[in-house]
Amino acid sequence: MGGSEQIYHQRPSVRKPENNVLLLLTWSSIVHGQPLRVLSEWASSVDGLKLYQQLVGDLRNSQRTEQLALTLAALVCHQRLLPYTSNDTAQPVKGGYLADLDFLLNGQLLSNRRMVFERMGFSFLRVLDTFGGEYEDMIQLLTVSVDKKAPLLERFDGFSDQYWARRARDRLAHSRAYEEEGALILIETSAASGIDDGQEWSLIAFDHDLEGNGRCGTVEGAGEGGGTGLTMV
Repeated sequence: MGGSEQIYHQRPSVRKPENNVLLLLTWSSIVHGQPLRVLSEWASSVDGLKLYQQLVGDLRNSQRTEQLALTLAALVCHQRLLPYTSNDTAQPVKGGYLADLDFLLNGQLLSNRRMVFERMGFSFLRVLDTFGGEYEDMIQLLTVSVDKKAPLLERFDGFSDQYWARRARDRLAHSRAYEEEGALILIETSAASGIDDGQEWSLIAFDHDLEGNGRCGTVEGAGEGGGTGLTMV
């Protein structure tokens, strides 16, 4: 476990017994490239599901930045080990990937969870890159974990970046960071073909308070170049 020892040497804060399996999972996935059959079978087993639930719970809680990166990397690798099914999707289910993450961290199962954790990995990488080299080791770990070319930015990726910036900077738990972003779940109600420049559009916004209650409102405006307004009720 040379890679693990390197991480532990550089980041003493993550040297915990419970992180051994996370680093083993992450580095095994990285070193072997294609999932080993034994690892794929384990990921689909009861023990693999228990680890997934543990990781989701950990990601929901307040953590140091380096622990957040390790937990997210382990989730990405765990999902890659699972076999694809005909129900798997790549597009947002709840209007945006950050909204999907909220559902996943609250115990729901979504058909695009593999993509959600990958997109969150790329978002967190963009945030870590703003720390001036302080987290180069974790950037490397997360980069090789997602193991893909960075995707094109989507309409609401800025919300995800702000969310991870708050979690890294202020060590906020998921619920608090998600609440403070405001209007975080944005569901397009325009035509499925998308929003063209100058086209009028209407979005549904939804956010949670600390008690888990929701507020719903609408965001209305025009396409790029037009103004927007937000009304929360």
